[in-house]
Amino acid sequence: LNHIWPQTLVIVTSRRDDPLALRQSLEGGARGFAVYGGDDLAPLMAVLARVRQGERAVCAVSMEHLIAAYLRQQCNPCEALLSPRETVVIELLADGASSEEIARTLYISPRTVKRRIGEILRKLDVHSRAEAVARFLGRQNQDRKASDAGGDPEVLHLRPRAWRAARPPAA
Repeated sequence: LNHIWPQTLVIVTSRRDDPLALRQSLEGGARGFAVYGGDDLAPLMAVLARVRQGERAVCAVSMEHLIAAYLRQQCNPCEALLSPRETVVIELLADGASSEEIARTLYISPRTVKRRIGEILRKLDVHSRAEAVARFLGRQNQDRKASDAGGDPEVLHLRPRAWRAARPPAA
């Protein structure tokens, strides 16, 4: 819509708090996002007023999600590259789950798991699951040092639960 009518100010409204809809709306070019329900139109009216003034705006409830996402990205920049579903898949890989276990956990086919892992490898610019997990957990530089010292970073995949413990806590 923005490329057809760039002057159009798009505001997305929702009756429920949905972080994925918020993210997709803002990435899609919406100027505002508001969660409202019932008779309380105050959040919607506040977003409308700010967008009419030329600002981007989200309601207070949605702002909490944006702040949490920002803080997660500061702890782990890889999360900014991955979709929410890919993040779940790589977290399960980091916990030591096999493709079959991931498929059962997420109620998807093993083929879908394989495709998602391929996308993760591509997005993180790595060539193996171990490298992807190491990068996701912020261990890439340590793995390079191990390789330079004659160690094998692929051995790290034998202890994925230890990697998980090394991950910074979520904010």
